[in-house]
Amino acid sequence: MSDVENAVQFASSEIEDTKKKIKETSSEIKVITNQYSDIKTALSDIKTKTDELEAKTNDLESRSMRKNLLFYGLNESEQEHCQQKVIQVISERLQLADDIVLDRAHRLGKPKHGKSRPIVAKFHYYSQRELVRTTATSKYDVLRNAGLGIGIQQTKAVLNKRRQLNDVFNREKSAGKQVKWAGSRLMVRNNSSDQFREVTC
Repeated sequence: MSDVENAVQFASSEIEDTKKKIKETSSEIKVITNQYSDIKTALSDIKTKTDELEAKTNDLESRSMRKNLLFYGLNESEQEHCQQKVIQVISERLQLADDIVLDRAHRLGKPKHGKSRPIVAKFHYYSQRELVRTTATSKYDVLRNAGLGIGIQQTKAVLNKRRQLNDVFNREKSAGKQVKWAGSRLMVRNNSSDQFREVTC
């Protein structure tokens, strides 16, 4: 066999080997592609279930806080009676009747040196909670001048979303705009406008 024939035979053999390897590689790529598709689908399902679980958890947490209000600015002391302090604010600052019924009241979070923690109060009746909340809104200046504040207790999910928008909140406020929270939504109003609009970035 001549050198040319040998070269042709060798080249043919190499080509066949290459074709075989390409075919094997193509099969492997197809398997990997299918596996990736399966993993992607599984991850999508997991995300959907996680989102659903988070939504249910947030809903349950929200329901458990439905009758709660937070009271800010009340001096903290040892062996204090939180319910009495809350009732005193409701009576003296909001000038509401003394028949408000609380199930319980306690400080929220871990003690902080030199800083009073808010008191979370659970009302027995939702209607009384709403009366206190709306009255506190109308007497915002009275409370602020006394160094006090009353607000709705928010879920962890809502607080996390608010933290993500803190920079936007500060930016809009520094620009002289009126800002407020509506749950996890940041609402902003220009001084020249009568309506608030949602801001996300």
